[in-house]
Amino acid sequence: MRRHRRDLFWGTALAIAIGLHFPAARASANTPPLSLCAYLAEVGRANLDLAAQRANVAAAQAQGALAQVFPEPSVTAGIAAYDPTHQQTLGLALGVVQPIEVGGKRGARGAAAKVQLAGAQADLLDALRTLRTSAASAFVDALAAKRALQRRQQTLTNLERLVAINRERQHAGDVGEMVVVQSKVEAARFAGEVQKAAADLQAGELSLYSFLTPQHLEASRPLAIDGNLRLAVQSFSLPPLLTQARAARPDLLARRAAYDAAQAQLHLARASRWEDISVGANWQHNMPSTITTYAQPSNLLGATLTMALPLTRIFRGELQLAAASVARAQAQLSQAELQAGIEVRQALARYDAAVAALQLYTSGVVSDAQRVLAATLFSYRRGGATLLELFEAQRTENEVVLLYLEALAGHAKARFALEQAVGTWRVTDL
Repeated sequence: MRRHRRDLFWGTALAIAIGLHFPAARASANTPPLSLCAYLAEVGRANLDLAAQRANVAAAQAQGALAQVFPEPSVTAGIAAYDPTHQQTLGLALGVVQPIEVGGKRGARGAAAKVQLAGAQADLLDALRTLRTSAASAFVDALAAKRALQRRQQTLTNLERLVAINRERQHAGDVGEMVVVQSKVEAARFAGEVQKAAADLQAGELSLYSFLTPQHLEASRPLAIDGNLRLAVQSFSLPPLLTQARAARPDLLARRAAYDAAQAQLHLARASRWEDISVGANWQHNMPSTITTYAQPSNLLGATLTMALPLTRIFRGELQLAAASVARAQAQLSQAELQAGIEVRQALARYDAAVAALQLYTSGVVSDAQRVLAATLFSYRRGGATLLELFEAQRTENEVVLLYLEALAGHAKARFALEQAVGTWRVTDL
């Protein structure tokens, strides 16, 4: 009977030593678990900041339509001549005036609206780029918190079983009371870690709602997520990444569009210095009169050409302002290109460091911690190690596993940051 209890104890302890697997996430009965791709798709559909950026694109499209509008003609009608003494005939007049834009104003407005639309579209893509990285990182943080909680819960369950086993051994006379007390203290200490991990998971899950709508939060149901944090390790070379960043980063595209827009505004300012002309046509009908001279009715036609005198064109303030805007846009583009290159280099360096940190655990640290715990268990069974040494080995093994989880999460977030710096997204799922 005593041997059976000892076998049960060592079987439980061995389960503590090798409990490195991560249980699959349990989804709510009503809410299927969301993968990373599914969550990002929901963020892209529901995020309010992204919706505002889409509205900016719609506004830019409307501005493009407004830029093609022609000046509208004006119609005048009235009495051309009326003599209260009735010495002159009564004249009725009808006229039409059509303003005509000269200097290429309409084409310049259309070109400016076109590049402004391209800039709004690039801003939308850039907002999606940064939002996608932030949302993906929050997803990884929440998933890592979930896996850490599951790991701590598993270890706590094993420690509680160990307390029960030691109580049985105490009743059998194999160990003293202090062994049971030490086991209870260790289990209670770990229960506090489990509570903190549960609070961290709740905070991480709530952070996921910040990328969605208030309706998602008001639904009052947990956001079930799933994944294993194991993103494939890849090797990247700096020159191709820099080339891709210069070609694909939306913020650089937006800066180039801003430079083109400044050039278009300069062209529009030059075109606006041309004075528009107005072409008019009028018709006048004189009514018959009792006066012999105007006894018969008459019809008169006329035409006018109107143009303002360009006296204020000696001032070139609008041209100087537009030229300054071009210079500013050029400087901002050059600065953005410089900053993009720096960000790519920094992101690649951080990714390489994250890969190196991850390889520390995948190349033997976790298995070494397992071996140390197993050896301590073996020594404890033969009286060569104390219960405190067993607890220390268990704590070390548990800490190594949690650090492995952090390395997995750090690698995934470093990959997201690299994709953001380059302006691409080649992540499939976790």
